[in-house]
Amino acid sequence: MLNNQSVSQVNYNDALLNTQRMILLNDFILSKDLEDQYLQHLRALQSNNEWQEFYPVIAESIQEYDIPDEDIYQAIPTLIKVPAYL
Repeated sequence: MLNNQSVSQVNYNDALLNTQRMILLNDFILSKDLEDQYLQHLRALQSNNEWQEFYPVIAESIQEYDIPDEDIYQAIPTLIKVPAYL
């Protein structure tokens, strides 16, 4: 386990740890090129009433992962600026 802690001792209320968990999950999804499968899974959850409580997070995740590659390529020049040295 984590630092020899049992599952009952893992802190899920810590915002930083939860953010780190989310970053790790996102890195896995992106590094394995699983965005399309993840979107398909999220859309299936969105149509399942058992996941109704999670609908806002599901919709947010769909919006995050459903960005077309063309939109990403067009945004790159505005996000990454290389300073010019004279």
